[in-house]
Amino acid sequence: ERLCKIGCTDGLPVVPPTRGRVAAMLRGTALQASEVLGRCPPSYADVRVESLAIAAVMAGCTPEMFRIVIAATRAMLHPDFGIHGVNATTMGATPVVVVNGPCRIAAGVNFKHAPCGSGSRSTSIGRALKLLLQNVGRAKLGGTESTTIGSPMKFGMCFGEWEERSGMWQPLALEHGGIARDQDAVTVIAATSGPVQFVDFNSTPKQLLERLSEHMASAYAPQMPLVNYCLLVVSPEHYDTLVKAGMDSKEQLAAALWKKSAKHVIRHLPAVFRLLGTKYPKVPGLLFSILGHLVKLVARVCSLFGIPFTAIPKFSSPASIKIVVAGGEAGKFSSFMPSFGVGPPGAPSANMSRPISEVVEPRPATLDANSSLTAAEQANAGDIFDPTARAEG
Repeated sequence: ERLCKIGCTDGLPVVPPTRGRVAAMLRGTALQASEVLGRCPPSYADVRVESLAIAAVMAGCTPEMFRIVIAATRAMLHPDFGIHGVNATTMGATPVVVVNGPCRIAAGVNFKHAPCGSGSRSTSIGRALKLLLQNVGRAKLGGTESTTIGSPMKFGMCFGEWEERSGMWQPLALEHGGIARDQDAVTVIAATSGPVQFVDFNSTPKQLLERLSEHMASAYAPQMPLVNYCLLVVSPEHYDTLVKAGMDSKEQLAAALWKKSAKHVIRHLPAVFRLLGTKYPKVPGLLFSILGHLVKLVARVCSLFGIPFTAIPKFSSPASIKIVVAGGEAGKFSSFMPSFGVGPPGAPSANMSRPISEVVEPRPATLDANSSLTAAEQANAGDIFDPTARAEG
């Protein structure tokens, strides 16, 4: 109650960050408590390992999870991720953490039933990042966090990729970050909405691709082309359907969805060009309207002759579609989450956030040895840390 009253929680109950609990959390890393991981906007205060341990305790993480939290924090604070814009936008964007490697098992990260939902402690990892933003970065709702509607994802989201179930498909950390398959790693991607669920019943592989691409064409906004990134969570049943049809890699699936989703933008092209007209007030708006209808006509002619029209695609490139396999064995459901950024390179709205992959540090020996608190730690074990404490300077 005290932590809630002083504005240090996310509205849900937290675990009080006593010195004993924080000391136990710090055993989950070989890093020193005083080591600085980066600077957290909007205050740009230094993020010390100890500060992050406090957030991890409050979020309900275990010491086994802490090295994953550290890697996810490094990724979130990377300049290319753009966490200040992600957290501040009215769109309600938030970091989503995807975990690869053996640490998924050791830390109990969920990648089977309801990986994007409740029922496991995985969410604690994502929640630790949000509490860090709030208490160290000083991102306050209604202040520097201006979300209009919001979503439950804003509490935090983290899940694993079911690598053992995805056969030949490369793990996300390898496909995006070039990190070896057997290496513990995280990929943090911003999501502005979702997970948007796609429901399928008895489709053939061809029908599945058509319907999924049509569904994904609504990402960000139906009339908005050149979405920079999108996270697609493919269920095991859909994975089986696609692989049996010869879809041997994520790259193949992404290329097919990129091409097929482009045709669903065609009917919105006049609206796209009218929107462009508002960005260039010195150019007559009628010109943009005429151009929109001309391009739509060209696209229709192309489709009549079976020529894919990808001049103005829904997604920037096939590589824009980031794919993971996760979920329960039963059920023809997959989901997608559009990221934060749209438009061609150089546009003000383009690439406002890029997915970032980070290696997770090796499991420290301190998790197994010296698990009991020292005499000094025991003496102050019940004292509660101030979650908003900043690093000196």
